[in-house]
Amino acid sequence: MPAVPAARAKNDADRVAHLRRFEILDSLPEGAYDDIVALASQLCGTPIALISLVDAERQWFKARVGLDAQETPRDLAFCDHALLQPDTVFTIPDARADPRFADNPLVTGPPHIRFYAGAPILVEGGLPMGTVCVIDTQPRVLAPAQATALRALARQTAALLALRERTRVAQQQAIELAQATAEAQRERQRSAELLDLVLRGGNLGLWDMDVPTSAWTANAREREMLGHAADEAGPRTTDWRTLIHPDDWPQVLAALQAHLGGSAPAFQCEHRMRHRAGHWIWVQSHAVVVDRSAAGHPLRVVGTHRDVTRRKEAEAEIELAHARLQQLSTTDALTGVGNRRHFDDCLAREWSRSARARQPLALLMIDIDHFKLYNDRYGHPAGDECLRRVAEVITACVRRGGEIVARYGGEEFAVLLPGTPIDGARAVAQRCLQALNNAAIEHLASPTAGVVTLSIGVAARVAGKSIEPGTLADAADAALYEAKRGGRARLAVDTAG
Repeated sequence: MPAVPAARAKNDADRVAHLRRFEILDSLPEGAYDDIVALASQLCGTPIALISLVDAERQWFKARVGLDAQETPRDLAFCDHALLQPDTVFTIPDARADPRFADNPLVTGPPHIRFYAGAPILVEGGLPMGTVCVIDTQPRVLAPAQATALRALARQTAALLALRERTRVAQQQAIELAQATAEAQRERQRSAELLDLVLRGGNLGLWDMDVPTSAWTANAREREMLGHAADEAGPRTTDWRTLIHPDDWPQVLAALQAHLGGSAPAFQCEHRMRHRAGHWIWVQSHAVVVDRSAAGHPLRVVGTHRDVTRRKEAEAEIELAHARLQQLSTTDALTGVGNRRHFDDCLAREWSRSARARQPLALLMIDIDHFKLYNDRYGHPAGDECLRRVAEVITACVRRGGEIVARYGGEEFAVLLPGTPIDGARAVAQRCLQALNNAAIEHLASPTAGVVTLSIGVAARVAGKSIEPGTLADAADAALYEAKRGGRARLAVDTAG
Protein backbone atom coordinates (compact mmCIF):
# COMPACT_ATOMS: atom_id res chain seq x y z
CA MET A 1 0.00 0.00 0.00
CA PRO A 2 1.48 3.46 -0.91
CA ALA A 3 1.80 6.33 1.57
CA VAL A 4 -1.53 7.88 2.57
CA PRO A 5 -1.43 11.65 1.93
CA ALA A 6 -3.24 13.98 4.32
CA ALA A 7 -6.56 15.51 3.31
CA ARG A 8 -6.40 19.16 2.21
CA ALA A 9 -8.35 21.67 4.29
CA LYS A 10 -10.89 23.87 2.48
CA ASN A 11 -8.83 26.96 3.26
CA ASP A 12 -5.53 25.42 2.15
CA ALA A 13 -5.11 27.88 -0.73
CA ASP A 14 -5.52 30.79 1.69
CA ARG A 15 -3.04 29.15 4.05
CA VAL A 16 -0.42 28.73 1.32
CA ALA A 17 -0.92 32.33 0.16
CA HIS A 18 -0.45 33.53 3.75
CA LEU A 19 2.77 31.48 4.06
CA ARG A 20 4.21 32.96 0.86
CA ARG A 21 3.57 36.49 2.07
CA PHE A 22 6.27 35.95 4.70
CA GLU A 23 8.83 35.57 1.85
CA ILE A 24 10.61 32.92 3.88
CA LEU A 25 10.46 29.89 1.57
CA ASP A 26 13.90 29.06 0.10
CA SER A 27 15.50 31.75 2.29
CA LEU A 28 19.00 31.38 3.75
CA PRO A 29 19.57 29.85 7.23
CA GLU A 30 19.03 32.15 10.22
CA GLY A 31 20.42 31.66 13.72
CA ALA A 32 17.14 32.32 15.54
CA TYR A 33 15.42 29.43 13.72
CA ASP A 34 18.49 27.17 14.02
CA ASP A 35 18.43 27.73 17.80
CA ILE A 36 14.81 26.55 17.93
CA VAL A 37 15.48 23.18 16.25
CA ALA A 38 18.61 22.71 18.38
CA LEU A 39 16.48 23.25 21.50
CA ALA A 40 13.74 20.94 20.21
CA SER A 41 16.27 18.15 19.59
CA GLN A 42 17.84 18.67 23.03
CA LEU A 43 14.58 18.93 24.98
CA CYS A 44 12.95 15.93 23.29
CA GLY A 45 16.11 13.84 23.02
CA THR A 46 15.70 13.08 19.31
CA PRO A 47 18.37 12.94 16.60
CA ILE A 48 16.24 14.92 14.14
CA ALA A 49 14.38 18.21 14.63
CA LEU A 50 12.89 20.43 11.93
CA ILE A 51 11.00 23.65 11.28
CA SER A 52 8.83 22.42 8.41
CA LEU A 53 6.81 24.90 6.31
CA VAL A 54 4.14 23.23 4.15
CA ASP A 55 3.89 24.79 0.68
CA ALA A 56 1.34 23.86 -2.02
CA GLU A 57 3.11 20.66 -3.15
CA ARG A 58 6.12 20.33 -0.87
CA GLN A 59 7.32 20.69 2.69
CA TRP A 60 10.41 22.90 3.00
CA PHE A 61 12.69 22.99 6.04
CA LYS A 62 13.64 26.47 7.30
CA ALA A 63 15.91 24.88 9.91
CA ARG A 64 16.99 21.30 10.51
CA VAL A 65 19.11 19.13 12.77
CA GLY A 66 20.09 15.58 11.80
CA LEU A 67 18.67 15.64 8.26
CA ASP A 68 20.42 16.53 4.98
CA ALA A 69 17.29 16.99 2.82
CA GLN A 70 16.05 20.57 2.33
CA GLU A 71 12.52 19.54 1.31
CA THR A 72 10.25 16.55 0.54
CA PRO A 73 7.04 16.09 -1.46
CA ARG A 74 3.98 17.18 0.48
CA ASP A 75 2.19 13.85 -0.12
CA LEU A 76 4.87 12.13 2.00
CA ALA A 77 4.90 14.77 4.76
CA PHE A 78 3.95 13.75 8.30
CA CYS A 79 3.64 17.49 8.98
CA ASP A 80 0.77 17.77 6.49
CA HIS A 81 -1.26 15.48 8.79
CA ALA A 82 -0.34 17.66 11.76
CA LEU A 83 -1.89 20.72 10.05
CA LEU A 84 -5.31 19.07 10.34
CA GLN A 85 -4.98 19.03 14.17
CA PRO A 86 -3.75 22.59 14.87
CA ASP A 87 -4.69 22.57 18.56
CA THR A 88 -2.54 19.61 19.60
CA VAL A 89 0.87 18.04 19.17
CA PHE A 90 0.43 15.41 16.44
CA THR A 91 2.29 12.28 17.57
CA ILE A 92 3.09 8.96 15.85
CA PRO A 93 4.69 6.62 18.44
CA ASP A 94 5.57 3.94 15.83
CA ALA A 95 5.14 4.75 12.12
CA ARG A 96 5.46 1.11 11.09
CA ALA A 97 2.43 0.26 13.18
CA ASP A 98 0.34 3.07 11.68
CA PRO A 99 -1.37 2.17 8.34
CA ARG A 100 -1.14 5.81 7.20
CA PHE A 101 2.63 5.74 7.32
CA ALA A 102 3.79 2.11 7.31
CA ASP A 103 4.57 2.15 3.55
CA ASN A 104 5.75 5.77 3.42
CA PRO A 105 9.17 5.95 1.68
CA LEU A 106 10.40 8.14 4.55
CA VAL A 107 9.63 5.18 6.86
CA THR A 108 10.77 2.30 4.65
CA GLY A 109 13.83 4.25 3.48
CA PRO A 110 15.99 7.11 4.70
CA PRO A 111 15.62 8.75 7.16
CA HIS A 112 13.74 5.63 8.48
CA ILE A 113 11.18 7.50 10.57
CA ARG A 114 9.67 5.49 13.43
CA PHE A 115 8.63 8.25 15.85
CA TYR A 116 7.24 11.67 14.94
CA ALA A 117 5.82 14.58 16.97
CA GLY A 118 4.90 17.94 15.46
CA ALA A 119 3.52 21.12 17.05
CA PRO A 120 1.69 23.30 14.48
CA ILE A 121 3.01 26.83 13.90
CA LEU A 122 -0.14 28.95 14.15
CA VAL A 123 -0.03 32.53 12.87
CA GLU A 124 -2.62 35.29 13.29
CA GLY A 125 -6.06 33.95 12.46
CA GLY A 126 -5.15 30.41 13.51
CA LEU A 127 -3.74 29.32 10.14
CA PRO A 128 -1.05 26.61 10.45
CA MET A 129 2.07 27.36 8.40
CA GLY A 130 3.86 24.14 9.27
CA THR A 131 5.30 22.54 12.38
CA VAL A 132 8.20 22.41 14.79
CA CYS A 133 8.72 18.66 14.78
CA VAL A 134 11.03 16.02 16.22
CA ILE A 135 11.82 12.63 14.67
CA ASP A 136 13.47 9.45 15.90
CA THR A 137 14.45 6.22 14.19
CA GLN A 138 13.15 4.26 17.18
CA PRO A 139 9.58 4.01 18.51
CA ARG A 140 8.99 6.14 21.60
CA VAL A 141 6.46 8.20 23.58
CA LEU A 142 6.63 11.98 24.00
CA ALA A 143 6.63 13.10 27.66
CA PRO A 144 4.05 15.78 28.64
CA ALA A 145 6.82 18.24 29.51
CA GLN A 146 8.38 17.66 26.09
CA ALA A 147 5.04 18.25 24.35
CA THR A 148 4.65 21.51 26.29
CA ALA A 149 8.16 22.58 25.27
CA LEU A 150 7.46 21.70 21.62
CA ARG A 151 4.31 23.85 21.64
CA ALA A 152 6.29 26.73 23.19
CA LEU A 153 8.91 26.50 20.45
CA ALA A 154 6.16 26.49 17.81
CA ARG A 155 4.74 29.67 19.35
CA GLN A 156 8.21 31.25 19.27
CA THR A 157 8.53 30.30 15.60
CA ALA A 158 5.14 31.91 14.87
CA ALA A 159 6.33 35.04 16.68
CA LEU A 160 9.48 35.12 14.53
CA LEU A 161 7.35 34.85 11.37
CA ALA A 162 5.15 37.71 12.57
CA LEU A 163 8.22 39.79 13.38
CA ARG A 164 9.62 38.99 9.95
CA GLU A 165 6.50 40.47 8.37
CA ARG A 166 6.59 43.54 10.61
CA THR A 167 10.28 44.03 9.89
CA ARG A 168 9.63 43.87 6.15
CA VAL A 169 6.97 46.59 6.52
CA ALA A 170 9.27 48.65 8.72
CA GLN A 171 12.10 48.34 6.19
CA GLN A 172 9.79 49.47 3.41
CA GLN A 173 8.78 52.44 5.54
CA ALA A 174 12.45 53.21 6.17
CA ILE A 175 13.13 53.16 2.42
CA GLU A 176 10.24 55.51 1.80
CA LEU A 177 11.41 57.79 4.60
CA ALA A 178 14.99 57.84 3.27
CA GLN A 179 13.69 58.70 -0.19
CA ALA A 180 11.55 61.52 1.20
CA THR A 181 14.47 62.82 3.28
CA ALA A 182 16.83 62.82 0.31
CA GLU A 183 14.25 64.67 -1.74
CA ALA A 184 13.78 67.25 1.01
CA GLN A 185 17.52 67.83 1.35
CA ARG A 186 17.89 68.46 -2.37
CA GLU A 187 15.06 70.99 -2.33
CA ARG A 188 15.51 72.70 1.03
CA GLN A 189 17.42 75.73 -0.42
CA ARG A 190 14.15 77.29 -1.50
CA SER A 191 11.40 77.43 1.10
CA ALA A 192 8.57 77.43 -1.41
CA GLU A 193 9.90 74.29 -3.13
CA LEU A 194 10.34 72.61 0.27
CA LEU A 195 6.74 73.44 1.20
CA ASP A 196 5.50 71.99 -2.11
CA LEU A 197 7.51 68.81 -1.51
CA VAL A 198 6.11 68.32 2.00
CA LEU A 199 2.55 68.84 0.82
CA ARG A 200 3.02 66.34 -2.02
CA GLY A 201 4.25 63.80 0.52
CA GLY A 202 0.62 63.51 1.60
CA ASN A 203 1.16 61.46 4.71
CA LEU A 204 3.60 63.87 6.36
CA GLY A 205 2.50 66.22 9.11
CA LEU A 206 3.68 69.76 8.34
CA TRP A 207 4.50 72.29 11.01
CA ASP A 208 5.75 75.87 10.94
CA MET A 209 7.42 77.67 13.85
CA ASP A 210 8.13 81.39 14.33
CA VAL A 211 11.46 81.25 16.16
CA PRO A 212 11.37 84.56 18.08
CA THR A 213 7.89 83.90 19.54
CA SER A 214 7.85 80.04 19.41
CA ALA A 215 4.41 80.32 17.78
CA TRP A 216 3.67 76.93 16.22
CA THR A 217 1.14 76.02 13.52
CA ALA A 218 0.33 72.66 11.96
CA ASN A 219 -1.41 71.36 8.84
CA ALA A 220 -4.41 69.02 8.82
CA ARG A 221 -2.32 65.80 8.66
CA GLU A 222 -0.24 66.92 11.64
CA ARG A 223 -3.38 67.58 13.67
CA GLU A 224 -4.90 64.23 12.74
CA MET A 225 -1.65 62.46 13.68
CA LEU A 226 -1.98 63.97 17.15
CA GLY A 227 -5.64 62.96 17.51
CA HIS A 228 -7.40 66.17 16.47
CA ALA A 229 -9.97 66.63 13.70
CA ALA A 230 -8.48 67.98 10.47
CA ASP A 231 -10.57 71.16 10.67
CA GLU A 232 -9.89 71.63 14.38
CA ALA A 233 -7.47 74.22 15.74
CA GLY A 234 -5.86 71.46 17.81
CA PRO A 235 -2.27 71.93 18.92
CA ARG A 236 -2.00 75.34 17.28
CA THR A 237 -3.40 76.77 20.51
CA THR A 238 -0.88 74.79 22.62
CA ASP A 239 2.75 75.49 23.42
CA TRP A 240 4.42 72.91 21.14
CA ARG A 241 7.06 72.13 23.75
CA THR A 242 4.38 70.58 26.03
CA LEU A 243 3.63 67.98 23.32
CA ILE A 244 7.11 66.45 23.50
CA HIS A 245 7.86 63.63 25.95
CA PRO A 246 9.87 65.01 28.92
CA ASP A 247 12.52 62.30 28.55
CA ASP A 248 13.03 63.21 24.87
CA TRP A 249 13.05 66.98 25.30
CA PRO A 250 16.82 67.33 25.97
CA GLN A 251 17.80 65.61 22.72
CA VAL A 252 15.11 67.48 20.75
CA LEU A 253 16.32 70.81 22.13
CA ALA A 254 19.98 69.96 21.44
CA ALA A 255 19.26 68.95 17.82
CA LEU A 256 17.14 72.06 17.24
CA GLN A 257 19.74 74.40 18.73
CA ALA A 258 22.49 72.78 16.64
CA HIS A 259 20.54 73.57 13.47
CA LEU A 260 19.49 77.07 14.55
CA GLY A 261 23.11 77.82 15.48
CA GLY A 262 24.36 76.66 12.08
CA SER A 263 26.38 73.62 13.17
CA ALA A 264 23.92 71.16 11.59
CA PRO A 265 22.42 71.49 8.07
CA ALA A 266 18.98 70.36 9.28
CA PHE A 267 17.05 69.47 12.42
CA GLN A 268 16.57 65.69 12.51
CA CYS A 269 15.35 63.69 15.50
CA GLU A 270 13.13 60.75 16.49
CA HIS A 271 11.08 61.44 19.60
CA ARG A 272 7.68 60.94 21.22
CA MET A 273 4.74 63.32 21.07
CA ARG A 274 1.61 63.38 23.21
CA HIS A 275 -1.54 62.19 21.45
CA ARG A 276 -4.82 63.85 22.34
CA ALA A 277 -6.01 60.53 23.85
CA GLY A 278 -3.16 60.68 26.36
CA HIS A 279 -0.72 58.12 24.97
CA TRP A 280 2.56 58.79 23.18
CA ILE A 281 3.38 58.31 19.50
CA TRP A 282 6.83 58.14 17.93
CA VAL A 283 7.58 60.63 15.14
CA GLN A 284 10.47 61.15 12.76
CA SER A 285 11.06 64.91 12.76
CA HIS A 286 12.84 66.84 10.01
CA ALA A 287 13.05 70.64 9.75
CA VAL A 288 15.10 73.45 8.23
CA VAL A 289 15.39 77.19 8.74
CA VAL A 290 13.66 78.88 5.78
CA ASP A 291 14.03 82.52 6.85
CA ARG A 292 16.80 84.45 8.59
CA SER A 293 17.26 88.08 9.60
CA ALA A 294 19.79 90.38 7.93
CA ALA A 295 22.14 89.53 10.79
CA GLY A 296 21.73 85.80 10.09
CA HIS A 297 19.49 84.98 13.05
CA PRO A 298 16.87 82.25 12.37
CA LEU A 299 13.32 83.61 12.07
CA ARG A 300 11.23 80.72 10.73
CA VAL A 301 11.51 76.94 10.72
CA VAL A 302 9.41 74.57 8.57
CA GLY A 303 9.37 70.88 9.38
CA THR A 304 7.64 67.53 8.96
CA HIS A 305 6.57 64.70 11.25
CA ARG A 306 6.16 61.10 10.12
CA ASP A 307 4.44 58.64 12.48
CA VAL A 308 6.95 55.78 13.02
CA THR A 309 5.19 54.20 16.03
CA ARG A 310 4.66 50.84 14.28
CA ARG A 311 8.33 50.60 13.36
CA LYS A 312 9.39 51.38 16.91
CA GLU A 313 6.98 48.78 18.28
CA ALA A 314 8.27 46.20 15.78
CA GLU A 315 11.85 46.92 16.84
CA ALA A 316 10.90 46.52 20.50
CA GLU A 317 9.14 43.21 19.77
CA ILE A 318 12.19 41.93 17.89
CA GLU A 319 14.43 42.78 20.84
CA LEU A 320 12.01 41.05 23.23
CA ALA A 321 11.84 37.95 21.04
CA HIS A 322 15.62 37.76 20.85
CA ALA A 323 15.83 38.09 24.63
CA ARG A 324 13.30 35.26 25.06
CA LEU A 325 15.16 33.03 22.66
CA GLN A 326 18.42 33.78 24.42
CA GLN A 327 16.84 32.75 27.72
CA LEU A 328 15.47 29.54 26.17
CA SER A 329 18.89 28.70 24.73
CA THR A 330 20.64 28.97 28.11
CA THR A 331 18.00 27.60 30.52
CA ASP A 332 17.11 23.99 31.29
CA ALA A 333 13.40 23.75 30.49
CA LEU A 334 12.63 21.25 33.26
CA THR A 335 14.45 22.69 36.27
CA GLY A 336 14.82 26.36 35.38
CA VAL A 337 18.55 26.44 36.16
CA GLY A 338 21.23 26.93 33.48
CA ASN A 339 21.64 24.23 30.85
CA ARG A 340 24.84 22.52 29.69
CA ARG A 341 25.43 25.15 27.00
CA HIS A 342 25.16 27.92 29.61
CA PHE A 343 27.54 26.05 31.93
CA ASP A 344 30.17 25.58 29.21
CA ASP A 345 30.02 29.29 28.31
CA CYS A 346 30.29 30.33 31.98
CA LEU A 347 33.17 27.92 32.64
CA ALA A 348 35.14 29.35 29.70
CA ARG A 349 34.45 32.93 30.82
CA GLU A 350 35.26 32.36 34.50
CA TRP A 351 38.36 30.35 33.60
CA SER A 352 39.71 33.34 31.66
CA ARG A 353 38.85 35.63 34.57
CA SER A 354 40.62 33.27 37.00
CA ALA A 355 43.72 33.39 34.82
CA ARG A 356 43.72 37.19 34.74
CA ALA A 357 43.04 37.71 38.47
CA ARG A 358 45.00 34.65 39.68
CA GLN A 359 42.01 33.74 41.81
CA PRO A 360 40.77 30.17 42.38
CA LEU A 361 37.76 28.83 40.52
CA ALA A 362 35.85 26.01 42.25
CA LEU A 363 33.43 23.46 40.80
CA LEU A 364 30.96 21.07 42.42
CA MET A 365 29.83 18.06 40.38
CA ILE A 366 26.60 16.77 41.95
CA ASP A 367 24.80 13.51 41.17
CA ILE A 368 21.45 12.34 42.56
CA ASP A 369 22.07 8.92 44.09
CA HIS A 370 20.19 5.98 42.54
CA PHE A 371 17.99 8.23 40.40
CA LYS A 372 17.16 5.43 37.97
CA LEU A 373 15.74 3.41 40.86
CA TYR A 374 13.70 6.49 41.83
CA ASN A 375 12.22 6.70 38.32
CA ASP A 376 11.55 2.96 38.25
CA ARG A 377 9.62 3.12 41.54
CA TYR A 378 7.82 6.46 41.34
CA GLY A 379 7.56 7.06 37.59
CA HIS A 380 9.07 9.65 35.28
CA PRO A 381 6.67 12.51 36.18
CA ALA A 382 7.68 12.13 39.81
CA GLY A 383 11.29 11.91 38.66
CA ASP A 384 10.92 15.25 36.87
CA GLU A 385 9.47 16.79 40.03
CA CYS A 386 12.38 15.35 42.02
CA LEU A 387 14.85 17.01 39.63
CA ARG A 388 13.06 20.33 40.06
CA ARG A 389 13.12 20.10 43.86
CA VAL A 390 16.80 19.15 43.96
CA ALA A 391 17.58 22.10 41.65
CA GLU A 392 15.69 24.42 44.04
CA VAL A 393 17.61 23.08 47.06
CA ILE A 394 21.00 23.48 45.35
CA THR A 395 20.13 26.99 44.13
CA ALA A 396 19.12 28.01 47.65
CA CYS A 397 22.55 26.93 48.91
CA VAL A 398 24.34 29.25 46.49
CA ARG A 399 24.44 32.64 48.16
CA ARG A 400 26.94 34.86 46.35
CA GLY A 401 26.35 36.79 43.17
CA GLY A 402 28.10 35.30 40.15
CA GLU A 403 27.81 31.69 41.35
CA ILE A 404 26.23 29.49 38.68
CA VAL A 405 23.96 26.45 39.03
CA ALA A 406 23.40 24.34 35.90
CA ARG A 407 21.95 21.00 34.95
CA TYR A 408 24.99 19.18 33.58
CA GLY A 409 23.05 16.25 32.17
CA GLY A 410 20.41 13.73 33.27
CA GLU A 411 20.43 13.71 37.07
CA GLU A 412 23.75 15.55 37.34
CA PHE A 413 24.15 19.22 38.32
CA ALA A 414 27.18 21.52 38.36
CA VAL A 415 27.86 24.53 40.59
CA LEU A 416 30.54 27.00 39.50
CA LEU A 417 32.04 29.12 42.33
CA PRO A 418 34.26 31.99 41.09
CA GLY A 419 36.89 33.29 43.49
CA THR A 420 36.36 30.36 45.88
CA PRO A 421 39.16 28.22 47.35
CA ILE A 422 38.73 24.53 48.01
CA ASP A 423 37.66 25.01 51.66
CA GLY A 424 34.91 27.41 50.67
CA ALA A 425 33.72 25.02 47.98
CA ARG A 426 33.68 22.15 50.52
CA ALA A 427 31.46 24.30 52.77
CA VAL A 428 28.99 24.92 49.93
CA ALA A 429 28.93 21.19 49.12
CA GLN A 430 28.29 20.32 52.76
CA ARG A 431 25.47 22.87 52.81
CA CYS A 432 23.90 21.17 49.78
CA LEU A 433 24.10 17.74 51.43
CA GLN A 434 22.52 19.00 54.63
CA ALA A 435 19.80 21.00 52.85
CA LEU A 436 18.71 18.02 50.76
CA ASN A 437 18.74 15.80 53.83
CA ASN A 438 16.46 18.34 55.54
CA ALA A 439 14.17 18.33 52.51
CA ALA A 440 13.54 14.59 53.15
CA ILE A 441 12.39 13.63 49.65
CA GLU A 442 11.21 10.03 50.00
CA HIS A 443 13.24 7.41 48.07
CA LEU A 444 12.30 3.98 49.41
CA ALA A 445 14.05 2.25 46.50
CA SER A 446 17.46 3.69 47.47
CA PRO A 447 19.91 1.18 48.95
CA THR A 448 21.73 4.13 50.54
CA ALA A 449 18.91 5.84 52.48
CA GLY A 450 15.15 6.15 52.59
CA VAL A 451 15.38 9.67 51.16
CA VAL A 452 16.99 11.24 48.10
CA THR A 453 20.71 11.87 48.68
CA LEU A 454 23.57 13.42 46.73
CA SER A 455 27.12 12.48 45.84
CA ILE A 456 29.33 15.55 45.31
CA GLY A 457 32.78 15.97 43.83
CA VAL A 458 34.64 19.16 44.82
CA ALA A 459 37.59 20.67 42.94
CA ALA A 460 39.31 24.04 42.64
CA ARG A 461 42.02 25.39 40.36
CA VAL A 462 43.74 28.66 39.53
CA ALA A 463 43.66 28.90 35.74
CA GLY A 464 46.87 29.11 33.78
CA LYS A 465 47.84 29.48 30.13
CA SER A 466 48.83 25.83 29.82
CA ILE A 467 45.78 24.50 31.69
CA GLU A 468 42.48 23.90 29.90
CA PRO A 469 39.13 24.56 31.68
CA GLY A 470 38.28 20.91 31.12
CA THR A 471 40.94 20.09 33.72
CA LEU A 472 38.71 21.51 36.44
CA ALA A 473 35.69 19.56 35.22
CA ASP A 474 37.73 16.35 35.04
CA ALA A 475 38.99 16.87 38.59
CA ALA A 476 35.51 17.48 39.99
CA ASP A 477 34.19 14.48 38.06
CA ALA A 478 36.94 12.26 39.47
CA ALA A 479 36.11 13.45 42.98
CA LEU A 480 32.45 12.67 42.32
CA TYR A 481 33.45 9.13 41.37
CA GLU A 482 35.32 8.83 44.67
CA ALA A 483 32.22 9.99 46.57
CA LYS A 484 30.15 7.31 44.86
CA ARG A 485 32.76 4.64 45.43
CA GLY A 486 32.91 5.65 49.09
CA GLY A 487 29.24 4.79 49.60
CA ARG A 488 27.36 7.84 48.18
CA ALA A 489 25.42 10.45 50.21
CA ARG A 490 28.70 12.27 50.79
CA LEU A 491 31.25 14.60 49.25
CA ALA A 492 34.78 13.94 48.11
CA VAL A 493 37.42 16.62 47.57
CA ASP A 494 39.99 16.58 44.76
CA THR A 495 43.47 16.73 46.27
CA ALA A 496 45.51 16.71 43.07
CA GLY A 497 45.13 20.49 42.51
